[in-house]
Amino acid sequence: MLQDIYEQTGILAYELAAAPQVPEETSYLWRWFCEIASARQGEMGPNPLMHGEIDVWFRQRRLVPDEWELDAIRALDDAYLVSLNDETAGQIGSARGMGSG
Repeated sequence: MLQDIYEQTGILAYELAAAPQVPEETSYLWRWFCEIASARQGEMGPNPLMHGEIDVWFRQRRLVPDEWELDAIRALDDAYLVSLNDETAGQIGSARGMGSG
């Protein structure tokens, strides 16, 4: 959402400017997660990504991820869902297991 505001207005929010940069070596994992999560299901709010949704996404692209890559995507999803209900959301390191937040 902050990225969308930045792209539309050119105004960079502090939270976005202060966010840690994704290392180039693993930036593809962030892109994969964002693409998979964009098709997320949930009527009463976001649900966790289902294993089948993740599997279909990879099969459609003829990609075979390593187990650690799947674990990373699941961890990103967990952190995202926690951040939605976290009263400190928006603070760097506020998601479960991410910093001292």
